[in-house]
Amino acid sequence: MPTFLLFYCLFSWLVGMTGPLTPSMQESYGIGYTVVSIIFICKSAGAVTAALVNMYISDKFGYAKAATAGAVIQLIAFTIQAPRPPFPVLAVGYYIDGFGGALQDAQANTLLTMFPTNQHTKMMVGHGMYGLGALVSPLISTQFAQKKHWSFMYLTSLGLAGLAAAVLLAVFQLRSQASILEDFEARKNADQLGGDPKPVDAEEEVEYHGWDKYYALMRMPAVHLAALFIFTYVGAGVSLGSWSVTYLLRERGGGPSTGLQLSVWFTKSLVGNAIAISFVGFFLGPMYPQLVLVLAKLVPPSFIGGAVGWISCLGATGSAVFPFIAGAMASKFGVWVLQPLVVALMGAMMVFWALTLLMPAKRNSITRPGVADKHDGSPSSVHRGSIEKIEGQDEVLVTSAVLIYRSLRIQMFVQVPQDILAATSKSNTTRYRLLLLLELCEERFYTRINETAAQNKLGF
Repeated sequence: MPTFLLFYCLFSWLVGMTGPLTPSMQESYGIGYTVVSIIFICKSAGAVTAALVNMYISDKFGYAKAATAGAVIQLIAFTIQAPRPPFPVLAVGYYIDGFGGALQDAQANTLLTMFPTNQHTKMMVGHGMYGLGALVSPLISTQFAQKKHWSFMYLTSLGLAGLAAAVLLAVFQLRSQASILEDFEARKNADQLGGDPKPVDAEEEVEYHGWDKYYALMRMPAVHLAALFIFTYVGAGVSLGSWSVTYLLRERGGGPSTGLQLSVWFTKSLVGNAIAISFVGFFLGPMYPQLVLVLAKLVPPSFIGGAVGWISCLGATGSAVFPFIAGAMASKFGVWVLQPLVVALMGAMMVFWALTLLMPAKRNSITRPGVADKHDGSPSSVHRGSIEKIEGQDEVLVTSAVLIYRSLRIQMFVQVPQDILAATSKSNTTRYRLLLLLELCEERFYTRINETAAQNKLGF
């Protein structure tokens, strides 16, 4: 498990460090918002390439070799970027980085969904480490951004990628995914006092190879809806992370250290900003791991790697497309356009999640054309194809939808009034205080909407 924690910390480290370096890149290369945004496009292109070949590489070489190859590829990328090469070469480095990172991301998420026990806990802890990396890397990147040799920040990433490659070799020893899972299962059975090792019931499924496997994956509507959700989800998060420092520098007139502050855009209260944006991160944080866990229940085991790779591909695309759009719009209208863009993306997230909930169960299972599904009505068929029958997952889906909805409204209600802060400060526990603060913000939000509707003679 510590190996996966290192993985996730590295993934978010690379995402979080780019934002504070963006102003330094613009100044160093003499380029504008639109041109510097090309690095996001290049990284996305690398991730898309990795998604297209992920299933082939995993089936051909196995989990450990594919993940180790991804770490080595990232080593090459950071070696190119560290000496501050010409901007086109720097962009190529981002393409290589995107390929290696997406390859590792797909392997890590796939293996975590196949753990014999506590998949949900392990996935949440892993993505919690993702959040830790995203928190720490901008703090360190900001220090490098203030120096002449800002590109030396890539040396820290080089060290992390090297550590990840070494740990992969030491822990997994280039073994296949099946071998690793057998080892996990053996350890679990060994911990059962007085119990004999229990065989794992393998779910029977139609086998696919080569292009047939890609074709079968592309026929799963749930995979595409999940990918579109991740497309907007990651796009919103990375847009905020990539352009917030530039906004505070250019629009608020702050210094480079201003990037260390958590703030939203249209308020005068720093405390209110910090609380509002913290709520957004608090509610959006669990979305990705929950989606991966649900997706693992909707597709056959042999397709999990390809499905995770596909949604990761769309996520990487969103992390490139929307920051690029934000940069292009900022060049024309100003960086203030970031806020309405993020709110719009959150609204789109709600739509895609709702469509996922409404998907007919039978459309998420697959059979070879012309061959009857042998699992109709069986437990394995329900396990693979029915979102309604997944034990415990319906509650997760509904809760996730509510969290997205609340995140959107908190993002729109960007200022927390002083009277609400005073009221919540009297609460005894931190958890109750947070819940009370959210409810009061929601109540004030509805009040404002109703007042506006009354003034404009609208009905809701």
